[in-house]
Amino acid sequence: MRLRILLTATYAAALGAWAYAEQKQVDLYSQATYDLLHSPGFQLFFLLALPVGVGFAVRRAWAFLALTGPLLSLGYLQVTGYVSPWHDGVAPLLSLPSLSLFVWLGLTLGLGIGLGAIWAERGRILRLGQQ
Repeated sequence: MRLRILLTATYAAALGAWAYAEQKQVDLYSQATYDLLHSPGFQLFFLLALPVGVGFAVRRAWAFLALTGPLLSLGYLQVTGYVSPWHDGVAPLLSLPSLSLFVWLGLTLGLGIGLGAIWAERGRILRLGQQ
């Protein structure tokens, strides 16, 4: 149980840092960091493999609390009045990339949670069949 909580909290912090960096983009970061954040391998890992893996490992609906990480970081940017020049002057929480990020991460986390629940149920059924 503690490992699941730690995993969710760590993932929330990583998502928050990534959402913050994504909003700030070139403002604060070097070209190499920008290239890393936008590389297909990084995005495939961070936006598909990691949320499915976290959902699979946690297997609880409260894994969706990991979405509070980007919500808090983008909320902080919005409260401080930051408007990204890269997102057509739209406030961070209302930008289309942010909204699509929440939808995508919610779907992939849900997929991982579902797969994890199926895997756990399969194991339970196999154990019952052996008795």
